[in-house]
Amino acid sequence: MKKKMKKGKHSRSKNTKSSSKPKSSKKKAEQIDKKLLVRVKAIKLLRSPRFFQQFLEAVRKTGLVGEAQNGLVIFIFAISRLLKHPLNIFVKGPSSSGKNFLVKAVLRFLPNDCVVEITSGSGASWNYLQKDLKHKIVYLQEENTSAGNVHPARLLISENQLVRMVSVRVKGKGWRTERHVTQGPVACISTTTKNQLTVDDETRHISVFTDDSAEQTKRILKAQLGQKSELTDDELETWHSVQKLLAERATLPIEFKGWIKQVVEEVWTGDVRVRRYFPAFMEACKVVCLLRSFRRDEEQIEKEGRLEIRFSDYAIASLIFNPALSQSLSFIDEKDREVQKAVARILERNEEVGCDAKELAREMKVSEGSAYELLRDAKSRGSVRQVNGPNKGNKKLYAPAAATQMLPDPAEIFQKIGHTKKVLTIIHPVTGEAITYRRGNS
Repeated sequence: MKKKMKKGKHSRSKNTKSSSKPKSSKKKAEQIDKKLLVRVKAIKLLRSPRFFQQFLEAVRKTGLVGEAQNGLVIFIFAISRLLKHPLNIFVKGPSSSGKNFLVKAVLRFLPNDCVVEITSGSGASWNYLQKDLKHKIVYLQEENTSAGNVHPARLLISENQLVRMVSVRVKGKGWRTERHVTQGPVACISTTTKNQLTVDDETRHISVFTDDSAEQTKRILKAQLGQKSELTDDELETWHSVQKLLAERATLPIEFKGWIKQVVEEVWTGDVRVRRYFPAFMEACKVVCLLRSFRRDEEQIEKEGRLEIRFSDYAIASLIFNPALSQSLSFIDEKDREVQKAVARILERNEEVGCDAKELAREMKVSEGSAYELLRDAKSRGSVRQVNGPNKGNKKLYAPAAATQMLPDPAEIFQKIGHTKKVLTIIHPVTGEAITYRRGNS
């Protein structure tokens, strides 16, 4: 009888296991179905002709006000981590202008394991990260000099690795030399209150400036009064899936066609820094191509085993990056920046084409002689321009100088390249408006 009871107990145990198995399988199936559904949603996002507007709408839900242009630049930068030569960015602006909020709002759309955030650390500490940085984003808050004369990020950008030889004591064997290697490539993003850092750092980074205008402050205050819409966990998971899809496809070669030679002919080359900024822009074109490739024939992509950058990719990348590249090339120091802003305020308030030293003196609360000197120096450095002729007795009137435009207008390039289409329409990545390029008399 005892044996039978034992057997019965054993039998019940078996039945319990067999009945739990279907529940486990069902849960696993549900998880698979959910992943597939998220992947389908991510593909739908990537195939949308208004993908960039959908991103901007989503990032606004995180609380970001304005900063659409900068948001897209940082988003493209973030995806460039997947390439052989990622982009690197400085986000600049005065204290409280929202630099780190802007960066974090965009980086939230990436899985956590894609970003390594460093708030402080010695130069040597970077060498012990080993392979943790390969194809990742290094986010360094508030660029500073604590890491030494040559920042480790600069070496990672240039050499794609950090190598450090370290002497360690081995018990019973004395000292031994160990080789510590941190692998790249990495995409570096830093925030700073400085308008300019060292020349070597500047040429390795594209600079974007936060909007510190009074109008932007007003927009932020109004947004704080309104009802906030939140980004749901499902929405965020879909955007993370977008990054996974991009990582899978980024293994394909991304190539330019012959028309890029016409672009090179038209690029402004009045500054040696263009030698680094233009290759960085070409990487941005690759990212845009990668994003927009999901709208193309999948069978053709699989057959060719590569992605081809189209003119439309160039046009969109240009619309996103031209302001940032112009700001990077049109650097002005703190004093000139103050003068330029003061002149702009005077012109906007008085609806004039130019202001003189007397008006600037009142605006900046300095003597007229000091104002004249500020305008003269700012003009010599190209941050303001004289808008009236040098006739005797004329007051010299000044206005902010236009930023240097490195990239040629896509409309002009479209006229000159041998494109198969005579008319091409794209959606402006920032405004969402349709832009049509025409060739010849069409």
